[in-house]
Amino acid sequence: MESPQEKDSWTYVAKKRRPGAYRKPNPHPPPVTKSDVQAPQPTRDSYLTVAEIKADHQHIREQWLASPCCENLKKIISSRAADRISSNAVCLGIGSFDPPDGSWQVKRRTHAQLAAFQTVVDILNEHVDAPIRCVFQEPYFTQADREFLEGMNHEIVDSPHGYESVGEQTFLYGIHLYKDTYSDAIANHIPALFIGTGWDTWESCINPESPEWARIKELDRLCDKVNFPNDEDFYPAFTSTVVHWREHSNDSDIADAQTALEQLTL
Repeated sequence: MESPQEKDSWTYVAKKRRPGAYRKPNPHPPPVTKSDVQAPQPTRDSYLTVAEIKADHQHIREQWLASPCCENLKKIISSRAADRISSNAVCLGIGSFDPPDGSWQVKRRTHAQLAAFQTVVDILNEHVDAPIRCVFQEPYFTQADREFLEGMNHEIVDSPHGYESVGEQTFLYGIHLYKDTYSDAIANHIPALFIGTGWDTWESCINPESPEWARIKELDRLCDKVNFPNDEDFYPAFTSTVVHWREHSNDSDIADAQTALEQLTL
């Protein structure tokens, strides 16, 4: 059982800031089975080799692992890791490790976000019988990006198959994405663990009573929350980011909430 200090930590949510922008996803087509999923084709040529991307990642990952940000994230995840078994992990919109302009800041941010994702998966893996399946959906991956992640035994899928991989035992990870991306990802299930933009940030720049925000607001209601650890060392990789963990006591509410949300959008 968590200590009073750990329990209190899950009530502290992010300050109200405008979320970073990201690309708007395509609408949902009819559901498909995993056997129907085709790996996406790269949208542009690679500038870096896979070896160069690996070298960049190793350098930035070492910085991440030595940072207070990483240490604090480990404590947050470990405090609840046994609460809910994660069947898979879905990473949305992480960006290319090989940006067209070659920006080191963009590469460092993307590699840091991947290192944080891996940190969480490593902790969750300690509580499952088989390795957690990791799925990545990013329309701007190059061929080198794909080969780099596939070399880490990760799976790359095209939209909307990443969304369709989200279930009630999923770890969903998406930093600085559009509202529509989050809404599509949680349309059918509220994941066990979600790391992304918090409701307080959205509420500061939208009409929270609009039906189109209902699903994200419902996720906020069903989850315990804590700010992603101080990100000064990796600014702006994790700004306005919140760790959400679905409460046990609200599991039975999810089906009723889904019905209510469907009625709101009729």
